[in-house]
Amino acid sequence: MIATVSKLGKTMKGVNVMCIAVMIGCVMGIPSPQPPPLPQRCCMAPQFSAMLTDLKTLNSNDGIGLREVILDFDRQMEAVRVGVFRPGGGTFNKDRVIMDFSKGTMYTISGEHDSNCVRTSMTWPMPPKCIPDDAAYLGSTYLGPVNALPYDGWKFIYPGTKANLTMAFSTTGCVPIVEGLYGQLGSDLTADYVFLFTSYEPSIGNPAVFDIPKSCAQSP
Repeated sequence: MIATVSKLGKTMKGVNVMCIAVMIGCVMGIPSPQPPPLPQRCCMAPQFSAMLTDLKTLNSNDGIGLREVILDFDRQMEAVRVGVFRPGGGTFNKDRVIMDFSKGTMYTISGEHDSNCVRTSMTWPMPPKCIPDDAAYLGSTYLGPVNALPYDGWKFIYPGTKANLTMAFSTTGCVPIVEGLYGQLGSDLTADYVFLFTSYEPSIGNPAVFDIPKSCAQSP
């Protein structure tokens, strides 16, 4: 989700998303002669918010990349606030972005009282709400103590793009846990990142996060 955050600055490079595919695909237990049935392809909540940690920045001297993400599939909108956490130095917020997928428009907002706004066109669609029918099942396992958090892994092409999307969802509730995206996402955007989801809420606390500041109406 969040495919658009790379647009804010430099394209992320480094860890190959295959590491996530391997992590997700490692199924614990002894192989069975009969393959287990595929889990049901689930759909995420119509609205949700979460904090995403950029796993590729864990050892970065510049701090750990954070993304506060709010998605509304019904309105076809996404809001992202970008931050950096530096151990011992706290969290520093940077730009925020509002994406209106129904209009193909992205607003990058910064400055005191949202005084600066850059409006650009988007050439990629909203992240899929449901696991596509052609998604490849990677396996199932769990996080934490035995069966504390069972989850299923899937890999598929990000609909409408040429990028490979690898995701793990909780077996119950279809909560996103980890996401890796690699490849050509839009005509001018290449993605290469891995995010861990935390602080998930299946709702939006304040719909005003999607309000477009007045400064954006005057942007080119």
